[in-house]
Amino acid sequence: MSNTNNIEVFKECSLDEAKQVILHTGHLNTIHLVGGPGIGKTSMAQELAKEAGLRLVFIDAPNTDMASMGIYMPNHETETTTFYANEHFGFHKMDPILLFIDEFTKASTGLQNLLHPALNERRMVHFPFHPKTIVVTTGNHSLDGVGDAMKGHTRNRITEIPVRGADYLEWINWGYENKIHPLLLAFGRQFRQVFASYRDAGQEDNNYIYHPKRSGQACITQRSLAKASNILWARDHLTDNALGCALAGTIGHAGAGSLMGFIHTNDELPTIEEIVEKPEEAKVPTSGSAQIILCFNALATVDNKTIKAWFKYAQRLPVEALSVFVISARRNPKTRQIMESCLEFAQWIAKHEYLFDD
Repeated sequence: MSNTNNIEVFKECSLDEAKQVILHTGHLNTIHLVGGPGIGKTSMAQELAKEAGLRLVFIDAPNTDMASMGIYMPNHETETTTFYANEHFGFHKMDPILLFIDEFTKASTGLQNLLHPALNERRMVHFPFHPKTIVVTTGNHSLDGVGDAMKGHTRNRITEIPVRGADYLEWINWGYENKIHPLLLAFGRQFRQVFASYRDAGQEDNNYIYHPKRSGQACITQRSLAKASNILWARDHLTDNALGCALAGTIGHAGAGSLMGFIHTNDELPTIEEIVEKPEEAKVPTSGSAQIILCFNALATVDNKTIKAWFKYAQRLPVEALSVFVISARRNPKTRQIMESCLEFAQWIAKHEYLFDD
């Protein structure tokens, strides 16, 4: 007889873990991804379709009405109707697809009913799906206060996967690959609380992140940080006031205030060009935040030609600050190769290996 007291509670998957479930079982089970706003659920669609080798059919459920899916046409001879599917989605082709229904739990009741056969019976009205077709739906937690609801009979027909947002290290690594502004990478490293969820213990007073009680206000999510990066890259064309207003309207006033402090600190730092030209004379900042910013600026700009000069300068920083550069660089193959191309740097790393457990 099993001991129910030993039941293990499984909490949340990373998006990469959820992706593996989808790729290996999504042609059999409908996978419903549920997680907080802005953590990257929607952006998985293109990546999943590419990895699975499937044509993407994307349905933005809250902004799709039943008429957009197709229309019932009368047959006067048989006195019946037949559903004519919208050609845009291509369900009539019955080829292998990734059907990605975004924000399914915010769709109207009528649209949910129309899409329901896709979840369990693997068909769109009278068009059966190809056996390789993968079906994915997404939604937010019901407690997020953004209008999500799922009927009980639907819930028993899907595999719900709770997904979490990236932690700061995962997000920084993603940021390298997606050209996120280095100041934001440094900001994420210093302000790790911006990657918390309101559902975590002790986050009641975290004014950076989304909370249902502040629904409708700008806040920091992975999605809004990426939008903030677009603004930072355009900074040379903006006044400080315009920059602050744009950031506040993207990541909220609390986030914008802290980020603007980072920006002003950055303005007082030596440029990478100054460091490379005079590594033994360029100014060395004394504050920890400034040193972190300097390291992330270097990660975004140093190459095989400048790494030796940068390392000569970096040795003037506290060892702990330089270790941040090493830890971050190791997580990306390109920056790791650049770092290890400098023999002196490689020797320094070997000597200080104990520092790199972040």
